[in-house]
Order: sequence, then C-alpha cells, then structure tokens
Amino acid sequence: MTGTTKTGEAARFAAGDVVALRADAKRVGPIVAIRETEGGSRYSVFFAAGDVREYDGDQLVLSSEPTTAGLEHALAQARWLAPAEFRALLTAKRLARPENDSLYSLTAARINFIPFQFKPLIRILNSDQHRLFIADEVGVGKTIEAGLILKELDSRTPLENVLIVCPKALTQKWRAEMRRFDEEFEILTSETLKYCLQETHNDGVWPARYRRAIVHLELLRNEQYLHGKDVKRGGRRHGLFTLEPPPAFSMLILDEAHHVRNTETSSYELLQFLSEHSDAAVFLSATPVHTGAHNLFALLQLLREDRFLDKATFDQIVEPNRHLVDAVGFIRSKQPNNWQELAGGALATAAATWWGQNVLGGDPRFTAWRDRLVAGGELSLNPPFSR
Repeated sequence: MTGTTKTGEAARFAAGDVVALRADAKRVGPIVAIRETEGGSRYSVFFAAGDVREYDGDQLVLSSEPTTAGLEHALAQARWLAPAEFRALLTAKRLARPENDSLYSLTAARINFIPFQFKPLIRILNSDQHRLFIADEVGVGKTIEAGLILKELDSRTPLENVLIVCPKALTQKWRAEMRRFDEEFEILTSETLKYCLQETHNDGVWPARYRRAIVHLELLRNEQYLHGKDVKRGGRRHGLFTLEPPPAFSMLILDEAHHVRNTETSSYELLQFLSEHSDAAVFLSATPVHTGAHNLFALLQLLREDRFLDKATFDQIVEPNRHLVDAVGFIRSKQPNNWQELAGGALATAAATWWGQNVLGGDPRFTAWRDRLVAGGELSLNPPFSR
C-alpha cells in the first residue's frame, strides 16, 4: 500500500511493507517508520534489535521473503540457517558489541602473561555482575589476574576509585605489583585513613587523592574506623558504618579472603559493607576448599547474595561438583582402561543430583560430553566442557 508525500510524489512503500536492500538482497526487514523530507520519503527498516536503519526509496525494493529479524529471530523460530548466513549474522552481532570479544589489557602491563591468567578476566566479563572469587594455588599469579581485571574494567569504563584490602604483610607486595600495571596505589596508615573518612564525611565522596588505595585488614576492622570515635570537645570522628552517604567504590579487591570467613567477626561485617557499596569485587584465596562448606558459602554470599540465598541452595549447587571433578580426572588421564565407563558413570551420578536434574541436564556443554562418552569418540578437554 502506498500514499502521497508532502512533495506530491507517490510514496513507494508503506509502514509494514517488507523490503530488501537493492545492494544486498539478504538484508530484509519491515518498514517501521516513514519520515517525510523536502527531498522525499525516508524509510526506517528494522533488521534486528538495536539495528534500525533509514534509507531513501531508491535504495529499497519490496521483498517476497518473510521477515527475518536477525539471528535471535531465526533461532527462536527454529529456522535453519545456511552455515555462511549463520557466520555472517554471528559476525554482525559481534561487531555490534565488540567489547566482550576484545581484550584491551593485553598490553597493559610489563608482564609476560601466561594464557590461563586471562581466564578469570574472561569469566568476569561474561558474567551478569563484575564479581568473582579466584581460588588458585599459591604462586600461580592471582595478583596478576586481579590486575588484568582492574585494567580491563578501567579501559571500558574508567574506575573512579579502587580499594585493595589485604593482610598487613602483603601491602608492599600489592603496591609493587600494581606498579607493573602502571597503577600507583597509596598504602593507608591510621592517619591517612582518618583523613579519608573525614573527607568522605565532608564531601560525600572518597577523596580523589586516595582514589587508588591499599589498606590492611587489621587496621580497617578497628572499631574506631568502623563505628567512629568520640573526640575531645564533644565532637565525634566518623567511621565507615556511620558515613552518610556511605563511600562508594568502583572496584574492591580482597586478598586472603579466607581470613574473613567467620560471619560473627568484625572482619566479615566490614567486607559485607564494602562489597555492598562496590560496583565490582574480586576475592582472592589460595585455600578456600579447606575452610569447610559453611565458610565457603559465607564468602560466596559476600559476593553474590542473590545467587547463594541460603545454605540449602548452596549445598544443592555444589553437590554434583565432586562427581564432575572425577569425570574430568578420568578424561585427562585416560586411566584406567575402563576410564570412559568410569567418566560416564561420574557424569550420570552428577546428573542424578537435584542440581543435575534441574540445571545440568539443560546445559549443552554437559549433555555434549555425556553424548560423546556414550558414542566413544576421541575426547580431549577442549570446549564445550573446559570453560
């Protein structure tokens, strides 16, 4: 259906018409809006969510093909795509949002990186919230992993302030490591911490002079820095918990996180406060599995209370883990001779748990490995299961 433009010319298309680009017949979509100009009609064409383009009538032709609203629409409609078309659509989506496929921190430090040190960074970029618990053995470079995350997040959206909390013995180490990333951190003393708290009380924001700060846990958890302290002449020095508004941090890094596992301590209360008022948070620990399930739950709840609502839910989540670890061990070692049978049995046991039935069973990575074991094909720990 066509109409008449304000120039008196007949409109070539109407809203709702399905059109294709003359230059690329595969670009097909409906007209969702028409804008009249002195030079004639301009047509807005919907190709995909976030992809609406405006064209002159000369650039478009009516299409007899059904509307294809991009990759999501094709998948939702169970429409099979030719490999070339699928790759083209996937590339288009990545070009539209390149930030998760490009790492800006590859050359961000004077360090020879080991590839696995980027795994925590990729994990946090793909998460719905920038919060992560890094549990690696001593000596694998957890400070480097945290530094990579810091630089990457700062490259995407500048981090206004970053607070590193660690044991007193590690403050100088952290300062030196951050210098390798061209990040200059100030180590807070009792006097500079008092200054930061007072300035935050006066201005409502953490002082810019200490926008990159390291503070040791033993100092910060002191009662006077948490709840404040009465001073001479009837005044009162404010603590973290009494500041209005509370200080906000762009990123929080906690090293040796297992030291705050006890929920009844001031250290736990402190980290709960800091985590709640930080946009991003990274916890590091070399010994989380030795703290016991209850303590591990307490630490994870500091990071993602929305994910770990209660201990019962946590137990359901971790129940299949040991069986998955067993399966991975059999696949890696290819021992004993019946390793495939044992690995398949471990996956079956994991699938029989509550979490396995309700979550793992719908994970394509899990089902792909289960199917491969049944088929008896060549196996190696590459995607889809190794992520």
